[in-house]
Amino acid sequence: LVAVLATGAAAARPDPLTREIARIEAATGGVAGVAARHHGSGVEWTYHADRHFPMASTCKIAIGACVPGREEHGS
Repeated sequence: LVAVLATGAAAARPDPLTREIARIEAATGGVAGVAARHHGSGVEWTYHADRHFPMASTCKIAIGACVPGREEHGS
């Protein structure tokens, strides 16, 4: 029962990170999917983890290709 009440409270009042991502989505008209894991504790946080983002892996290639060049130029 305590877990159900805590889950309901969390859903009624999202954490600051959830609110900020929702604000960015509303401002841009986009949809974000985010996942993070603290390696030390294993605690995970997700946003729209149940949604599918077909371009997710495809865009990582382009982003990854840009990073080495930025590091070389100090940006």
